Amino acid sequence: MAVVAIPTTPGYRKATPIYIDIDVQQATPLGGAGTRIQRLGSRFALEVEFPPIKQGAALAALRADIIRGRRDGASYPFPQPGLTSTATGTPRVKGAGQSGNSLAVDGFATGASVKKGQFFAVIANGRSYLYFCTANANEISGEIGIPIWPMIRASPADNALVNFATPVIEGNIVDETFSFEHGVDDWVPGLKFRIEEVG
Repeated sequence: MAVVAIPTTPGYRKATPIYIDIDVQQATPLGGAGTRIQRLGSRFALEVEFPPIKQGAALAALRADIIRGRRDGASYPFPQPGLTSTATGTPRVKGAGQSGNSLAVDGFATGASVKKGQFFAVIANGRSYLYFCTANANEISGEIGIPIWPMIRASPADNALVNFATPVIEGNIVDETFSFEHGVDDWVPGLKFRIEEVG
């Protein structure tokens, strides 16, 4: 089944990015310094709340998409308000089999850069994975070695698309329940959902 693209109209009232850290802090039995154990699979979630929406066909369609997203998976643009991307060009993964905390990307325009804290999405195995850059990185001969977090979870193919302009978070809608109310004034307040990446 195709992943459901949750509509962006109306725009969100509030969007809350969440980092899901599965690393472990291991204590020593004698009280010495602990050790942080990095484990593959740390990822992101996003909670989205819409403004009041007037009852009607658009609201019904939005509710249907959110409910379908629980079953089929969903995607939604990952917000980065105030950030203007300078990662121009047609960036693509440079070389298959990459892993760890760095991603080699080529196809950048001259003078392109990736900003510290900037999120982007990489397609691997037909799924979009979200990462962010951990230090400013500049283009050299069309290429940038991007320091990233979290670690690469699924190794992308050579020439896989890297989306800096409008990265999306893709995963499952994980709310335990999804409810909505009908107001006497024809406006429905507080419709919201949480989308969480699949490890």
